[in-house]
Amino acid sequence: MGTAAASASSPTRTPAQADVPRCRLHSALGRSESCPGPDCPFWEEGGAVVSAGCALERLALDVERRPQLARALRHVLGKLERSRTREDRDEAYALFLRLVQEAREERR
Repeated sequence: MGTAAASASSPTRTPAQADVPRCRLHSALGRSESCPGPDCPFWEEGGAVVSAGCALERLALDVERRPQLARALRHVLGKLERSRTREDRDEAYALFLRLVQEAREERR
């Protein structure tokens, strides 16, 4: 994930903390949070072809310059974190796919 400077309210980071990747989505929203890695619904497990990583990073979504997209993706993240049923997850995933498609169309 991308690295962002610690927020003004955060204490100075130690060298060990500097190695911990920061969440790009939260950074785009003005918060400095560590990437939760596999605990994040946007995390994709690696395989034979690609290593594990953040779906937002892989899709190169420009959340830093598109705050509306960042807020919409944060909404999807919350829905995924709160989902209890397959229907809830499918609904959130469909919204995610729609946002990705719209972001790609805007790049053209």
